[in-house]
Amino acid sequence: MTFLFCWNSLSFYVLLQDLSKIEPTINGPFTPDLATPLSKFGSFVKSQGWKDEVSATLIGSCTNSSYEDMVSFSSAS
Repeated sequence: MTFLFCWNSLSFYVLLQDLSKIEPTINGPFTPDLATPLSKFGSFVKSQGWKDEVSATLIGSCTNSSYEDMVSFSSAS
């Protein structure tokens, strides 16, 4: 369970999110607006008639990421 504390000048609230229930998504190809759940990506690629190989990737992150986050991701790939 992840806790996210948020506040602005008018309110304070806590968001609870079970990260185990969030499925990773892949954005693209060709546009970042095309988001597909990881479990459906293979069949989506086949249905579009695209090659099923990865030639390049880009790691995206929110503004609260850190250098350590990027290093840990790159070491996993």
